[in-house]
Amino acid sequence: MPTSVSSMAWGGSLAWFGAIALCSFLITWVVTDLLKVRRTAYVGLLALLTGGLTYGYLAWSQTDAVGFLRYHWAWGLLAAALTIGLNLELIRLLVRRGRLHAPPRRRLHGRSREVQVLWEDVIYGASEGMLLSVLPVLVLWQMSERLGWTAGWDGKLAAGALAFGGSLVVIGTHHLGYREFRSKRMVEPYIGCVWFTLAYMLTGSPLAAMVGHMGTHDAMLTHGFELPPHQETRAVTPPAPVHQRAA
Repeated sequence: MPTSVSSMAWGGSLAWFGAIALCSFLITWVVTDLLKVRRTAYVGLLALLTGGLTYGYLAWSQTDAVGFLRYHWAWGLLAAALTIGLNLELIRLLVRRGRLHAPPRRRLHGRSREVQVLWEDVIYGASEGMLLSVLPVLVLWQMSERLGWTAGWDGKLAAGALAFGGSLVVIGTHHLGYREFRSKRMVEPYIGCVWFTLAYMLTGSPLAAMVGHMGTHDAMLTHGFELPPHQETRAVTPPAPVHQRAA
């Protein structure tokens, strides 16, 4: 991973991590739960938020943005392909066992499908990959490096555990903002997202998480599942006649 600058304060890193965790929750809770914004507009807002946080942190930590994106890019693409295949097999396994209950949706074709790939696979997937699996790991790893914890293998293992735990926190807070995941279903995003975090940690390439997330989104849509927030429609039952209510 890119090294931190000597002037970077560990307290500032913790503040950045807190801001990432808080924003990851607010973007889902406020936009999808309170304001009921539909997924198309929500994806655009999520991309703007993730881009802003990424640019802000890279500028604050003086991390070279081009080097950050190109770091071990070939290994990142290979890891992304492996995580996509793994998640595809997990999706099939959970569907067969009846443990994946995302509501089915109509499959799109032609130009509608092309727009779907661009918006929900590429933009949505890349934004979530960066927000959930890259930024928290990068922030906490660079903080550990600045504190001198990564000098030996024992320190690197501890720093890696801290960074991985930070990603788990952000994955949880982000999906807690979705109404549909405030239940036992919270395990689903963990099952699908932890592999991207591990892929980024092993390769140091953000492409591992971003492209992996894109491919998993496409696999879910191909199998007929809807990405969050779920746009559920409920039939409105007409009120009973007066004489029935009186009875």
